Amino acid sequence: MKKTRRPKPQKPAWKCDCYQPTDAQCLYRRNGVRGAVYYGRVKRHGKIYIARLGVEYEQAKKAIRKWLSDVEQRAAAASSAGNGARSLVTWGDFKDRYIRNVDLDVGLAEKTKTYRHECVHRILTTWKGIFQEEIEERKITTITQDQCATWAASITGYFVTTYNNTVATFKKVFEEAIAVGHLLASPAAGLKRIGKLRRVDGGVLGEPGEPLNPQEREALSMPDDGEERWYPTPEQFRAIVAKMRSYLFGPCQAAAEFAELLAYTGCRLSEANRLRWCDVDWERNRLRVNGAKGRARSTESSLRYLPISVDLADLLRRLEKAAPNRQPKDKIARVSECRGTMQHACVDLHMPRKLDHHDLRHWFSTRAVAGGVPVPVVSDWLGHKDGGALLLKTYRHEDEAVNQKWAKKLKLTS
Repeated sequence: MKKTRRPKPQKPAWKCDCYQPTDAQCLYRRNGVRGAVYYGRVKRHGKIYIARLGVEYEQAKKAIRKWLSDVEQRAAAASSAGNGARSLVTWGDFKDRYIRNVDLDVGLAEKTKTYRHECVHRILTTWKGIFQEEIEERKITTITQDQCATWAASITGYFVTTYNNTVATFKKVFEEAIAVGHLLASPAAGLKRIGKLRRVDGGVLGEPGEPLNPQEREALSMPDDGEERWYPTPEQFRAIVAKMRSYLFGPCQAAAEFAELLAYTGCRLSEANRLRWCDVDWERNRLRVNGAKGRARSTESSLRYLPISVDLADLLRRLEKAAPNRQPKDKIARVSECRGTMQHACVDLHMPRKLDHHDLRHWFSTRAVAGGVPVPVVSDWLGHKDGGALLLKTYRHEDEAVNQKWAKKLKLTS
């Protein structure tokens, strides 16, 4: 017996021939319940690109040209990236791609490149210690969010900076896979940075993996959670410098001068070590600072000019007097660091905590803002490019005396 087939239900008229060509190239009209909608539709390198361009024909006709130009660029980029990424499968393949991009980046300092290599090596060793397998041989599409979270939790014993940079490098490898279309989303996207201060045993705040010895615990009084980081007052800083000069060891005198140079300029350690006598311009009363972070040569964007303040002028005059036979290319500082001597002085003077080189940069910005210098100006002196956002977030630490001083000058009703 012959079976009879049921007739297929007819589609509504607006669903038939969804994309209807128009007079414009690559512009199609699609009839919907609410009327016609115009779309751009084109095929490039085996992939179809579609975009909604509006409900007005003239408007869509004008937008199609710009959209086609963007599609050509996207298709060319995807084609070139896909040709080089077809053989990339494992996490190690994309790790090698990331390392190659780091090595070819001329904007990175050599120390930064070396540090990122160290972060990659740390990922390899810690992953093998947890999962007993080589992550380089693992297909990147098989790595799960739970595995990434387990790995990140196992390295929280490192210093905070080490942890954050290692996790950031871990994410960068997955971003390489996303860039070539091998992954749609990163399984490590949920990993978060951790704060600078964490509580360790004894109620003392410090960085993970940085135990304090009994003498340091007795000498240091670290702030509790939520309190501002302590920085010396001008009187305390002068006492620290005087204490550094009182030590009989030879380099301690030069270390005291170097501490003043850092505090009166707000320079980073590498910037202070590059300061030379030819950078001092007494006629314009300014100091040229090379802010290039370890690069082979400085660029115009890496140079900034710092006005010579009264304290800095007094220091430079004293250093000039101590070095009558100096040459323009000679370095201003006689030593390259002062951390040990300065921290020894902080402990001898029973300061709340020991200072580091970068703390003097914070101290400079704090005193400048407290003295009434506008935040954008201080930000330019420090070499920041954000107009003062980082300064307000990280560097500014007012003391109580300064707060009371400004509170007395403030009159809200007059």
